[in-house]
Amino acid sequence: MKEIELLKVFTKHSNAPLARYVNKDILTQESKTLLEYLLEYSLRYKKDIEDSSQLKLLLNERLSGYSLDKKNLFFSLSDSIFSAPSAASVEDIVKGWAERSAAEQVAEIAQRVATGDETLSLLDVEPIITAYRTTSGSTLYPGSGYVENDLDKLLDAVVRSGGYDWRLPDLNVMVGPLHKGDFLVVGARPEAGKTSFILSESMYLASQDKDKRPILLINNEELGSKLQLRATQAATSRTLTEMDRDRPGTRKSLQAALNGSRGLFVKDSSQPTTREIELLVDDLKPFLVVFNVLDKVKGFGKIAFNETERLRLLAQWVRELAKEKDCICIAVVQADGTAEGEKWVRQNQLYMSKTGLPGEADCIVTIGATHDPANIGHRFIHVPKNKLPGGPRSLEAERHGYAEVLFDAERCQWRSIRYK
Repeated sequence: MKEIELLKVFTKHSNAPLARYVNKDILTQESKTLLEYLLEYSLRYKKDIEDSSQLKLLLNERLSGYSLDKKNLFFSLSDSIFSAPSAASVEDIVKGWAERSAAEQVAEIAQRVATGDETLSLLDVEPIITAYRTTSGSTLYPGSGYVENDLDKLLDAVVRSGGYDWRLPDLNVMVGPLHKGDFLVVGARPEAGKTSFILSESMYLASQDKDKRPILLINNEELGSKLQLRATQAATSRTLTEMDRDRPGTRKSLQAALNGSRGLFVKDSSQPTTREIELLVDDLKPFLVVFNVLDKVKGFGKIAFNETERLRLLAQWVRELAKEKDCICIAVVQADGTAEGEKWVRQNQLYMSKTGLPGEADCIVTIGATHDPANIGHRFIHVPKNKLPGGPRSLEAERHGYAEVLFDAERCQWRSIRYK
């Protein structure tokens, strides 16, 4: 009966996105096959299946190679789907299957630990619980309730005061100020300057934090000590040679630039886990957490069906982290080979761009770089996605804008061409 309820949910095209909460592998083979077909039909035709006779007609074409007994089994399932009463809401049905999936995975890990499997520990159930909590703790249909009609609350939610300005004026115009709880993705090809970009902007953001909270950079790309030096360059506008020649002056300049902030904390780890990162955030209480790069963070591998699903869950986790820990989160991702040498990098050129990562992000900023010798030191900023409300300097016409900027590698800073 439970599987029939679930299949009935997905005869409606509008419910297809909820399939991501269901682990199909815990269904019977017939229900799994039928669910996959329902989702395929929804994706292809974007229509509901209205009744049993329509579903049988479609199945008759799809199951042409099956025996008569097998076909009759699916036809019987079709009758049950449309004759079964709807005893629970769609949301409760889907959440129930998400809970069952999580419970079975927790039970499997517990059993393997109990029988002496040293490759696992009870701590491995934490990502499963986190993923389930993310699903069950939020409404699957966020727009299903009544919309707030208090004018002050509506304006406060959209026209957010304060926030953190960007060093690059172009981003103040296109994106507007950042606020705690925001989740951004920064994408580019290797050697385009992603790390320098986040360091340049992060150190500028640090000077604005009134609570003097630090920045936490989860680094799995290059030597952490090198990043600390580059961060100092970004904060002080000095080259390495200038810093070395005047070390006391550099320290004084850094203190002035940070404006009392605790500065940058770099966590070097080739494969940091989600649990390790949560403990670091609880300890440091940063106002900004940067993931360089996100896909190397270890988590959700034991519950995801594949890498695409794992990255979706990882992005969902980062979004929740930003909200629960009252911080900004910035995730760095790679662009694929089609973006090599291109000025303007599109959203669909980002690694695993068809996952939930772009969907979870409030804003995506991409960086392009050409191989033209005339453009050495020039970079090309694009904002393909922007759900942020903006601020006093942002322009609606520029919210998905394009900007050519200058990259000063010696000082690890980015500068505007359009706005002086």
